Amino acid sequence: MKKHVWYLTLVLVLVLALAAGTAGCITITPSSPAPTTPGNGATPLPAGQGLPVVKSFTVNPSSIDPGKQATLTWEVTGATKVDIAPVVGSVAPANTVLVSPTQTTTYTLTATNTAGSSTATVTVTVAAATGRADLVITDIELISREDDLGPLSPGQEKKNPFTNYSWAFEMVDTSAPFATISELRQFIVRACADTENDVVESDEANNCRTEVWGEKYTYRFADFAHQAWWYTPSGGLTLPVPDSNAKGVAAVKRVALEDNVSFGDTILTYPEQVPNGWIKGEFGAFYLPNFMWQTEAAYIELPGLARFTARVGFTRDAAPDSQAKFTFMVGDNSEEIILTQSITAANDGQLDAFDVDLSSLKGKKVYFVLRVDTIQSDGQCRAVWVDPVVTQP
Repeated sequence: MKKHVWYLTLVLVLVLALAAGTAGCITITPSSPAPTTPGNGATPLPAGQGLPVVKSFTVNPSSIDPGKQATLTWEVTGATKVDIAPVVGSVAPANTVLVSPTQTTTYTLTATNTAGSSTATVTVTVAAATGRADLVITDIELISREDDLGPLSPGQEKKNPFTNYSWAFEMVDTSAPFATISELRQFIVRACADTENDVVESDEANNCRTEVWGEKYTYRFADFAHQAWWYTPSGGLTLPVPDSNAKGVAAVKRVALEDNVSFGDTILTYPEQVPNGWIKGEFGAFYLPNFMWQTEAAYIELPGLARFTARVGFTRDAAPDSQAKFTFMVGDNSEEIILTQSITAANDGQLDAFDVDLSSLKGKKVYFVLRVDTIQSDGQCRAVWVDPVVTQP
């Protein structure tokens, strides 16, 4: 699929959305009128309709360990405004968002229209540390088949090397981002402990370790930011964009961050300086066709065990009250958004971490979207993505 097809679809949808006079932040999702991405305005309330309806508001998991994340999921109808407190803020009528509370927290969803408000709550319980043992696989030397090592005593270690296996392929260069899964020369290996859950542990979910041996797929967004397609409410941007551009900024620079650390692979994403401003970039497998000067884009075929990781936040000189919603999206070759994860971050002196498991999308042909929506800022919302990457462990 060529990128210019995405562009034409996005321009058409954007023009229609503006003509309709939709209020609030707008996220353009190709060929999908449903509010599947953060920032879509809620449908205005028809005359005479009653209170908004909160069809669902759930959390998974409802109990987490300190430092872990939970996913809030909701669906609301008949609302002109939807908010989740604490921290999350204004949201679309139907979506998901990751939260990582440091203590047990009750989240309240409030849906509002001219008739009044409806609310729903969910609670994320943050477990206290316990003194139970925890079985963890710390390293894998070679696992090419299943093998039962038998029980281990506390503190005991067993090794079981295999010598009848050999590396069956030659290494090849897969630096091109559009390398397919079949071109990756790799083994995926997995080791598990206490598979029958005979041992009572403080964490029963970390007993397996999976690694990729050989060539690992890596897509670093900073390497392709200058080829990505960037959009704001005022239209497209062409890199490089000056930091002072009021219509939005997209660039890759080493900048001082809110945690007083600098990082080289930092993507600057400053939304347009308007209320509810936003900016987004679309990333594919970019290439230059023979005898042509214009870069085109193909879909990316995802390998197994792929993950998206990044840190998000603000530059050190951002407005002290800056708040923004950072959203990572995956679209497929039918132009539908099939995965959305968001983090709402404040300029609080520390960066927030994305860690999105993409293993369920193995073999799918996809493209990626990085989006930032301004929630609050007295000045320019100097939002950044630090080392965003899709890779294998």
